[in-house]
Amino acid sequence: MKYKNQELLRDWQHNDEAMQELTQHSPSKTAKKATITAILTSTNSERLLGCKVKKVDSAKMVSSTTTPTPLMAALVEAMGDNVVSLPQLLSTYYPNVPQREDYIEALKLGLTNMVELEAITKSHHRPKRLTPVQKLFYVLSKDDFRRDDKRVFADVTRAIALAAFNRVSGQPLVKSAGRGLYITHDTIRNCMQRPAVATADQIANSLVLLRIAGYVRLAQPEEWTEAGKLLAVSHDAAGKAVVSHHIYVLGNFSAANWSLITQNFNLDLHTSIGRTMLIQFLGADTVHNYFPDLSGGVSQPTINFMLTRSGESASNFPVMTLKAATDTVQAIDGVAKSTAGKYVDQVLLVKPIQMAKMSAREARENGYNLDEWQAGSPAEKLLFSTSQDALLMCIERLKHANKKGVRVSQLLED
Repeated sequence: MKYKNQELLRDWQHNDEAMQELTQHSPSKTAKKATITAILTSTNSERLLGCKVKKVDSAKMVSSTTTPTPLMAALVEAMGDNVVSLPQLLSTYYPNVPQREDYIEALKLGLTNMVELEAITKSHHRPKRLTPVQKLFYVLSKDDFRRDDKRVFADVTRAIALAAFNRVSGQPLVKSAGRGLYITHDTIRNCMQRPAVATADQIANSLVLLRIAGYVRLAQPEEWTEAGKLLAVSHDAAGKAVVSHHIYVLGNFSAANWSLITQNFNLDLHTSIGRTMLIQFLGADTVHNYFPDLSGGVSQPTINFMLTRSGESASNFPVMTLKAATDTVQAIDGVAKSTAGKYVDQVLLVKPIQMAKMSAREARENGYNLDEWQAGSPAEKLLFSTSQDALLMCIERLKHANKKGVRVSQLLED
């Protein structure tokens, strides 16, 4: 989006008179405001940015032709490369907002992560062979069936980078300078570019994946500062200590182990990863220490059942109907039908299971063989093998029909 005052903001150091006018405010407006979001909300952000600002669900946002943008993300976009001067801008025009001692380190880390992410998401050159990080963030084309999830995942990843320096005031939360974060849904949404298109589940599931890769991780008690401990530990009515899982340590984007996601899970932000599932890949101790907030999920017997069925079906014929899978899982785990359906989706997240859910219509479009299958309707959901053998059979079938199966081709690249 283009902001009326973006050229001025990108060279504010040489436009002091104009900036004095744009940032004019009563000091009481910014007193005790700890974040850039709070500062912009309490002052005339519409005048500063040079764009329309409106309230959306009680939060002020920049109005645009597509979707509303939070004020923090809008300021970063409007300032462009000059966002590196944010500490100086704040001290010049908002002098009564104290900056925490590790604020410059937080800004450097957040911007470095943002730039490295955008080098992937904004690239117009498609690599011949995708790296693990590119598989998660790079949209292949408008036909990429994971396009929406990739965009939300990238937005959440970028938002966490911005959240590192959205908090201006206060004390460091962890002992590593600039890396402490207090993360909630609101802190992420306040820094996203398009929060309106992301559901609460997509944001929560994105955060879990980012924790798996180590881009951000739950801070351990020995890492807390006194300020971090005050936020992390509260006491119930009986005086028992209760730990809230909101203090995180932000890592380096380039150092994250993205292959832990791409090798083990399919990207589907509408489906959560259960505790039992995560223990399979990370081990019980790691899950206990770094994912104590995750619980339940699909059981081991259900995982074993689905794994067995996928191993028995390496062809491009349907493995079973989604209804049959849901009924079986319901019987195995003794749960409600709706929960059993969620468990099936959880299992399908796992790459070693090598199965995917598709409608009969979509399956035919991607080369699966339903010639002898008596489907109830074109919209009926079925489970299909995504093993290499099955996908190659689909590709061969599509060649004979002179068709291109976008989804199976993409699955084969995975």
